[in-house]
Amino acid sequence: MASLKDKIYLSSTGSIFHEEADNYVADFDAAIANAASGATEIAVLSGYCNTESLLALCCNVPPKPKSARRDCKVRIVIGVDNPSRHVELSERLRGLDRALKEEGFRNLEVGTIRFDGLHFHTKLYYFLRGGRRPLWFVGSANVGSRRHELMLGVGDGHEALTWYKDTVIAGMTLVGRPIPASVPKTLKDFFLTGLILYKPPPLALFTFDAFRLTPEQRRTLSDRISQGSNLLYTSPKAQGFGFSLEKALTVELGSDEEDEVSSEEKPGKVTYRHFCVETNYGLWIPTAYANELDDKLAAAVEQRKERLQGFADRLMSVGDSDLEEKLESYVANMKELFARNDLATRPKERYDELFSAFVRARREALAMPDTITKLSRVLVRTPMPDFWGDQNAADEFEGSFFAEVSDCLRVTTKQRRVVSALGDALNLPSGEMHTPAHIRARDSLNKARG
Repeated sequence: MASLKDKIYLSSTGSIFHEEADNYVADFDAAIANAASGATEIAVLSGYCNTESLLALCCNVPPKPKSARRDCKVRIVIGVDNPSRHVELSERLRGLDRALKEEGFRNLEVGTIRFDGLHFHTKLYYFLRGGRRPLWFVGSANVGSRRHELMLGVGDGHEALTWYKDTVIAGMTLVGRPIPASVPKTLKDFFLTGLILYKPPPLALFTFDAFRLTPEQRRTLSDRISQGSNLLYTSPKAQGFGFSLEKALTVELGSDEEDEVSSEEKPGKVTYRHFCVETNYGLWIPTAYANELDDKLAAAVEQRKERLQGFADRLMSVGDSDLEEKLESYVANMKELFARNDLATRPKERYDELFSAFVRARREALAMPDTITKLSRVLVRTPMPDFWGDQNAADEFEGSFFAEVSDCLRVTTKQRRVVSALGDALNLPSGEMHTPAHIRARDSLNKARG
């Protein structure tokens, strides 16, 4: 290996470096792989976990003789950026621990660490090769990173780095041990304990537009006729006057207004908005509340799947001639409607051929299980994104959250459950004016910005 003091180590070099870079630059991944190949001790302290890359790094220690891996001392410490992610990270590291043991490593400790609400963001790599001096790499690179990162090498015992390494390792929580209980200490911690919910938009997949109506014509018809008008195979409110396969097959899938999940209390419906706070990134919901919804949502999804499967079976079995006959009846009915309302419009050219292709495409799609699964989604839950590295994004999200809480606290009846809980915790009575800035100032979580 070239002299450590004469080189910098880069991950993903980039095109701005030319021939002279060879005099100063070495590849970081190649350097640590070489350092590990003859190591009797490896220590990785990092704020990021790519378990495949960490496993590959350690496996540069040769498998033969068996004692090379058996006696190699391996210590891996990964920082926890938020208590809510601790369990998931520990599970991944437990898998890494198992994989390393399967590869023959026995003197092994893998764990996590958290520094009093601060994100452990160190990138420090240590290798001891036989009786020689240790090799250190310190800088910005995580193992497996595809970003441009800079590392420096240190080729001696370095008392301060040794003390830091040993102190962190002594303070880590080994995988398999109970995770220390913790409460959010920053706004970032608090928000990352939640999830983002969104409701997939309704898709008019089973409505065929035989006519080309302008938005103005649609509004005119909606104003002049009622939902109970004598219309064939269409519904102006839900389908916008298109030909509905649901009505033609007498199978109701449920409109957006008749969904199993409702934003308001209705008999037989699963409510969800009272658990949430509306933000600029969607509905934020505490994980505990989201878990309460899981069983009800699962039942709603199964009901929708059953209806969709029944619709698919009906569409597969009905003859093309039956559907074409109903389409012609619909077209004739719509022509009469347009004439009565003095609207000049006509069916699309070759609408019958277009309809045949439309039905064929729907049959092919519904024959795939993934289609029914996707269409059965009621609400989608996704982990809260960590965008606190972008201060503008964090400020916009937090601002939208506190503005929504402020608006909701003014309401004295049917208070949202999550807002009521926040109001109680912060001693903010409902029905009174509480500005977003006032709520933020009262927030006991806002001791530091993570």
